[in-house]
Amino acid sequence: MTSRWFRVYETMVDDPKVQRLSADLFRVLVNLWCIASKNGGTLPSLGDIAYTLRIREDRVQKMLDELASCELLDTTDDGLAPHNWNTRQYKSDVTDATAADRQKKYRNKKRNATVTPERNATVTHTTRAETEQNRTEDDDEEARPPLISDASNKLADEIASIVGHDLAFVPPAWFGSAYQTQKWLDAGWPREIILASVREQMQRRNGDKPDRITYFEKGIVAAIARQNKPLPTVKIIEGETVNVRRNAETGNVIAATDRLLDRLRSFDEPIPDNARTGSGEGATVVRMLPERGR
Repeated sequence: MTSRWFRVYETMVDDPKVQRLSADLFRVLVNLWCIASKNGGTLPSLGDIAYTLRIREDRVQKMLDELASCELLDTTDDGLAPHNWNTRQYKSDVTDATAADRQKKYRNKKRNATVTPERNATVTHTTRAETEQNRTEDDDEEARPPLISDASNKLADEIASIVGHDLAFVPPAWFGSAYQTQKWLDAGWPREIILASVREQMQRRNGDKPDRITYFEKGIVAAIARQNKPLPTVKIIEGETVNVRRNAETGNVIAATDRLLDRLRSFDEPIPDNARTGSGEGATVVRMLPERGR
């Protein structure tokens, strides 16, 4: 029976992300590659990993978080997977069960072949997997310090608690959540707005837990945009000043009103005797008009 196998590239010896791992963590990383190869390229549940490695689940969780922070594990739609697994492994390695046997026969034939003139040489067609086996890796392998801060770990735990996850049994798809929250914090997203948006979105979901922490990203972006929206501009318009020019004869409105009231009151005063002409009931009352301008 032919054993399954996966590709490990020689450039790993110069990869600082791998070479800076402790001996225990490096051994776990290689074992995780083996587990992922058996599991179709993704890692199984935390309990299955712990059982396979014979390590307690809490220790496995800590190691997975550390490997994710070093960008050696990726969060995919199907769960956690080794970094760039699908680009470094080829389907023909798995689907073509005869590939290994054909390679072995080809090498033996080439080793034992008698040298013949080039005109009789047989053209050998190589597969894509054979051609790309020695390709040059273009990945940027510059040294990077760990990217996960205590604030990011705390934020990831708070979000997991809001969602309703038990921090001792976080589902595989949530591994590396601290790495995602670190990206948010590095982008300047306020922690308070992140948590408020997560709570608001969970209320709308009525307790339905999202598969991954990245579900909340669009809602958080919208909340930050609302927060940064400029306030309405209030334009204060000065009131118009009305100037009333005083007429030399009539004065202003108030003075004219006072004069009119004085005239009306004068009709209620007793009539003096010298204001009557004639005698008896047929006497005529004479009133003097006020002088103009009074």
